[in-house]
Amino acid sequence: MPATLADRLGQRLHISPNTLLIVTAAAIGLGAALANYAFYWLIQGAHRLFFHVIAADVLGAVTPRGQHFQLSEGRAWLIALLPGLGVVLLYFLARVFPGEVYGYGMPRFLERVNLKDARLPARNIVIKMLSAAITVGSGGSVGKEGPVVQIGGTMGSVASGLLGMSTERTRLLVASGAAAAIAAAFDAPIAGVLFAIEIILIGAFELQVFTMLIVAAASSVALTRGLLNVPSVFGEVPVLDFPAGWQLMLYLGLGVLLGLAAWLYNTLFHRIGRLWKALPLNQHLKPFLGASLVGLLGVFVFGVFGDGAEWIARLFAASSDDLPAILDEMWVPGDMGGHYLLMGLGLVALALFKMLATATTLGSGGAGGVFGPALFIGAALGTAFGLAMMSLFPGAVQDFRPFTLVGMCAFLSASTHAPLTSIFLMFEVTNRADSVLPVLFASVLGTALSHKLNRESIDTLELAERRVDMHLGKEERILVITPVAEVMRTRVERVNIKEPLRQLVARVLESRHTHFPVVDDEGHLRGIVGLSDIRSVLAQPEALDFLIALDVAATDVVFVQTDDNLRTAMSKLNFRGFSEIPVVDADGKLAGMLAQIDVINAYNKKILQAKL
Repeated sequence: MPATLADRLGQRLHISPNTLLIVTAAAIGLGAALANYAFYWLIQGAHRLFFHVIAADVLGAVTPRGQHFQLSEGRAWLIALLPGLGVVLLYFLARVFPGEVYGYGMPRFLERVNLKDARLPARNIVIKMLSAAITVGSGGSVGKEGPVVQIGGTMGSVASGLLGMSTERTRLLVASGAAAAIAAAFDAPIAGVLFAIEIILIGAFELQVFTMLIVAAASSVALTRGLLNVPSVFGEVPVLDFPAGWQLMLYLGLGVLLGLAAWLYNTLFHRIGRLWKALPLNQHLKPFLGASLVGLLGVFVFGVFGDGAEWIARLFAASSDDLPAILDEMWVPGDMGGHYLLMGLGLVALALFKMLATATTLGSGGAGGVFGPALFIGAALGTAFGLAMMSLFPGAVQDFRPFTLVGMCAFLSASTHAPLTSIFLMFEVTNRADSVLPVLFASVLGTALSHKLNRESIDTLELAERRVDMHLGKEERILVITPVAEVMRTRVERVNIKEPLRQLVARVLESRHTHFPVVDDEGHLRGIVGLSDIRSVLAQPEALDFLIALDVAATDVVFVQTDDNLRTAMSKLNFRGFSEIPVVDADGKLAGMLAQIDVINAYNKKILQAKL
C-alpha cells in the first residue's frame, strides 16, 4: 500500500498522526473563517442587488429608512417579484450543477458524514455559497448557517482527501470544519464545538474529537476577531438583567411554549416538503412557484423575507415603546403602543407565517438552511411571552428582551434537539453567567417536550422517514458505511446452469468451497448449489449422467447487491444461518460471494483503522 501524503508529512516533520490531525484541524479552522468572511460579503452583495438596486431603485417597491426598508405605498406589491428573480439565477446555477442546488441539504450532508464515506466534492463550497447567497439576498425565508456548516465541512473533507486519510478521520475533519464555521458565524467557539458534537456527530464524544473541534473553532474565531472583523449574526447584544428567584419559573412556561412550537415547526416543515415533492411539476418550476408564494406573503408580512437576523438585532435593541414601530414594519398595522397582549399575538402570528414561508421556500427547492429562521421564530415567540409576562406581572417583569434572547436559543434547541449548543450560545452571546439558568430551564424542558412528541429533529426527520437511522453506535455505523463491494470475494467458482451433474460433483470434491453460485450464459444468478444438495443426489448414482446443475440448485436464493452495506448483509446471513451469500450487481449478474468471516475481518480492520 503506497504511503499517503499524511504519512510522508508525518515522517518529514517528525510528528505523530494525531498531532498532524490536530494541525490539520487548525488549518481547516482558518479556512472556514475565510469562507465565512467571503460568504458574508457575498450575501451582503446579493442583498444590495435585490433590495437596494432592484426593489428600491428599479421597482420602487420599498423605501430605504436608514439601514432598513419599508414597503412603498402603491407599489408594495412589486416586492412579490423579488424571490422569483432569485430563483431565475438559481436555475442557471442548477443547469451547471444538476441535482446539487435545490432544496434543504442538511439531511443528505448528515447521512453522507455519518453513514457513508464522508467524502464531499470541493464544488460544494461554490454551490452552497452562491445558491444560499442568492436565496437569502432575494428574500427567500432561509438561513445562512446551514450552508456555512456544509462549506466548512466540505473543507474538512477536501483536506482529508488530499492527505489520504481514512473515512473515520475524514468524518472528524468534516466535523471540525462545521464547528469552525458555526464558531465564526456566531463568534461563539464553544457553541461551535457543541454544535458539531450534538448535530454533526449525533452526540458522539471522545477526547481526541473534542480536542480537534476546540482547535478548529478557536483558530476560526481568532482569525475572525483579529483580522476579518465579520460581525456576529446578532450584532451587538445589549446588557440585560436576567431574573433570579421565583421569576426563573416563568422560563419553564416559555420552555413548554417553545417545545410545542418546535414540534409544530418540524412537522409543518416536513409535511409541506412532502407536498412539494409529490407535486407533478418540473423540478425547475417548483422553486419559482414556491418563491412566488413567499413573495406574495411578503407583500402583507414583510418580516418573512430573509433569515430574520436584522429583525432579531432590532428586537434586542428595542424597548417596549419601540415595538409598535418595529411590528408595523414587519406587518402589524395600527397604533399598538402599550397593548402588550395584542403585540404578543401579532408576534405569534408572525412566527407562524415565518414557519410557513421557510417550509415553502425550502420545500419547493430554494437553497439555504433552517437555523436562521428558527432563531427568528424563537425570538418572536420569546418576545411575545415576555410581553405577556409584563402584562401579567407588571411589577416583577419590566423588560421583554431577556425572554427574546432565551426564546431564540431555546427554540433552536427544541427544533434541532441540541440543548448544549443553545445553552452555551446564550452564554457566549451575552457573556453573562446569570443568563445560563433561564436558557437552561427553557431549553431542557422545550427539547424534552419536542423529543417526546417526535424523537427526530428537524434535520433527521426526513432521514427517519426513509428508514435511515442516524442514532447508531460507532460499531454499528462501521457496518453501515462499509459497502458489500468493498469486502466480497470476486474470484468465485461459478457453475453454469447447463453443466452436467457428474462434472459438477467432480469439481465440488476438489474444491475447498462449500457453496457454488449457478449462473446462466449471460452471468445472471439463477441459483446456488451446496454440499447438502450434492449429497442428496449421490444416493441415486444413475442420476449423475442425465441431470444438470440447475436441476439440483436451490433457486430461491437469498442474495445481496454490491451497493448494500454490511449490516444488511449480516442480517441476511444470520436470518437463514448461512456461512456465505452471493452478491449481484444492479443487473442481477453475479459479482462475487460474501462470507461471514469476510465481514468479521473487515469489521476488525475498520476498528483498528479508526484507532490509528
